[in-house]
Amino acid sequence: MNGSPQLLLQHQLLPLLATLSFEEHQKVLIDHKIISRQYPRKLDHLLKRLQKGDDQLSSTIDELVQVCVQITEQLRGKADQLGVTQLSEHQLTDLSDEWQTLEQDFDTKAEEQQESAQSMHDGLAGLVQQWKGPQNIENIVTTIIADQPSPMRLVMVDKKNYAKLGLPPHKLGQKYLVFDSCNQEQIRQLVDQIGGDFSSIFAENARNNLERLDQSYRYQGDVSLRLKIRTLAQKLSPRNPIINNNYRTEIIRFATHNIPNFTPAEWQWPDLVKVRRPYKPLLFGLYRTKQQKQSQIITLSVRKLCEHFRKIGCEFYSSILESASLLFTSDAKVMSQEGKEFVNMSIVLQIEQNRAILRNALISLHQLRQTLALEQQSPAPPVS
Repeated sequence: MNGSPQLLLQHQLLPLLATLSFEEHQKVLIDHKIISRQYPRKLDHLLKRLQKGDDQLSSTIDELVQVCVQITEQLRGKADQLGVTQLSEHQLTDLSDEWQTLEQDFDTKAEEQQESAQSMHDGLAGLVQQWKGPQNIENIVTTIIADQPSPMRLVMVDKKNYAKLGLPPHKLGQKYLVFDSCNQEQIRQLVDQIGGDFSSIFAENARNNLERLDQSYRYQGDVSLRLKIRTLAQKLSPRNPIINNNYRTEIIRFATHNIPNFTPAEWQWPDLVKVRRPYKPLLFGLYRTKQQKQSQIITLSVRKLCEHFRKIGCEFYSSILESASLLFTSDAKVMSQEGKEFVNMSIVLQIEQNRAILRNALISLHQLRQTLALEQQSPAPPVS
């Protein structure tokens, strides 16, 4: 009986139903409650009986047919719910290959997006941290001041001049701007010029920093992957495609952010520009005797001006970091949704693969049933 149709059909049927009988292979459908966990177990039990070739072969075939029909009905109901049209085996093979290729592209893109987002976040966080801590701003400001008109001079406070400048002893070692023979408007113009020059230097540096960061973060402007996902979803579920529409198609560029204005506002002037009166220190500066009342000096603390610039720069980069964090969160959600779409598409593919297997299995079972019926009808060979 080694070459009998019955044995050939058994060898054809067993490989077909083997995949359906493994719970691990059906895990996605079981986890999503598309098929019951009992069906793979029942199939496995029946296939083992079929392999043994027991005397209840006809009964085993009937039970296999019943289980296959039940699974087919469950899959058909879910396929109708998802808007899936029945696919030919050729279409199924092509779409499965397309899904695998696209999934690899997605996994690569997701990894790149995570790495580039982390790199950009670290870069921005580093810039914020730099502006929070001590900066080399004073050197820049000193260079800017050196190019300004002569009515303004930069002085370093020391033991010899602090009293002449009307400053207390604890200001020793600090730099001050002294405005000689300047009225309020002239002083304002000079300080505004310093703020404007610093803004220009900051703008050039910020654009260079942000352009580098923009180049390191590509996901936001790449819609080709999204279009491929959309196309495949429509092929698999043309009547009810599972598509994420929360796509941002515009390209966000941080390098295009408006550069802040570093010119001090009017309300900040009293803290920056001070009218001071020289004095004569007594007892190591513990006491002072003021000089003539009309003698006064207008000063501006370079340290306070630099602190003003530092605060604005820090707020600028902190704002961009906050925007970037929102962008990363948004893109991470999109990637997560796209990951769910891949799971949904894999469910559709597995449903269709199982339906194709079941169609062929039911054909084989029907042929096996017919073969058994013919064998039972055939007269037994005469006993010699």
